[in-house]
Amino acid sequence: MEDAGRFVCEASNSFGKATHSVDVEIGGIRAPVIIPNPRATALAGEPSKTLLCTVQDAKPVATVMWTKNGHPLPIDSPKFSIVNNNLVIRNIKVRRCYWNV
Repeated sequence: MEDAGRFVCEASNSFGKATHSVDVEIGGIRAPVIIPNPRATALAGEPSKTLLCTVQDAKPVATVMWTKNGHPLPIDSPKFSIVNNNLVIRNIKVRRCYWNV
């Protein structure tokens, strides 16, 4: 959007000057739309789980960032990677166990 605006060409010499203006609007741009995907359930012991992030209609192309509990995930770590905007979680483990007696 920063390239939109009124541009003016001005030419002058000893006999006078002339101007011409052109208004430039930027078309064909759209905010990203994320296609909702079903809720994912991962099972302890699964080798990996892929969470989908299907982005549609973004012009220019959108940048995708994954977070967990509000914190950005490390990209290409042993635990997480992003492949085609989708998050791959590897080596899924149970971190807490609650017992009710």
